[in-house]
Amino acid sequence: MLFIMALKKLFGKKLRELRIKKGLKQHELADLMDFETNSLGQVECGLKGVSFKAIENIKNGLDISYYELFDFEETHTSNSIEKSIIRELNGLELDTQKYILKSIKDLKELLKE
Repeated sequence: MLFIMALKKLFGKKLRELRIKKGLKQHELADLMDFETNSLGQVECGLKGVSFKAIENIKNGLDISYYELFDFEETHTSNSIEKSIIRELNGLELDTQKYILKSIKDLKELLKE
């Protein structure tokens, strides 16, 4: 029972983090999930679980992978960070990707100083 409670907390925390990262308010994500806003609040607080259908709606509504939704790791390896960067770049226009690459290179040079 403790494991389930801990999993609900982790999932809720991750869901809130991803929702905020995508710039969505609770009611906006709730609409995408076909959920009531107060129910989403309970999920984000770890008080309520979700169905597999809700998980699919969350994944689609936030336009993320299942991996991102269930990645509860606090620390990441260099390899996992690189994969996360690639996932973030996926779907962006080529000019935007080039701009981000140049920004990374500039930041890398700045950090050397």
